[in-house]
Amino acid sequence: MRPVRCLLLIILILAAFNSYAQMGRLGATRSVEEFKFKSIFGAPKKDSTLAYCLLGTGFFKSRQAQGADTLIARWIKQHPAARVIPVSTIQSTMLGAANSSMTYCWIVDKEENLNVYLIRNGYFPGGTMQKPKTDAKTYISKKDYEEFMRQIRLAELYAQKKKLGVWVKQ
Repeated sequence: MRPVRCLLLIILILAAFNSYAQMGRLGATRSVEEFKFKSIFGAPKKDSTLAYCLLGTGFFKSRQAQGADTLIARWIKQHPAARVIPVSTIQSTMLGAANSSMTYCWIVDKEENLNVYLIRNGYFPGGTMQKPKTDAKTYISKKDYEEFMRQIRLAELYAQKKKLGVWVKQ
């Protein structure tokens, strides 16, 4: 009976270590310079199975104003000290890659936030910044998320009022 207990203890320790390692792999903020972004999608330069996205929802079907890709690249280049903040992660997003994931993220440099900037300038509707409504792992507090969404609502109202980007014809 003793070897069985020892084996169970080893399995529990390994499972706990794996969970901790996954959190470190996905949940920690990292420098934007550790990533390669193309448009709204990015990945760590050292692990392309970990996809990151600037939009929480609608990344394949949302309206997008022209020039968003250029603006994202320019903003990142102008903010080399920015941090990539994971918001939530959906696991196993690539066929044949069990450890793959898609992480909705914010890119923040001190008080500047690329996600809010995109909405304020009308490049995307504000609804694209909502967290996916799935059983995704969440890394931020409810309070931080609510404050972010308040900023998004104000940014979207500004873009609508000024008829910027996706709001130009409304």
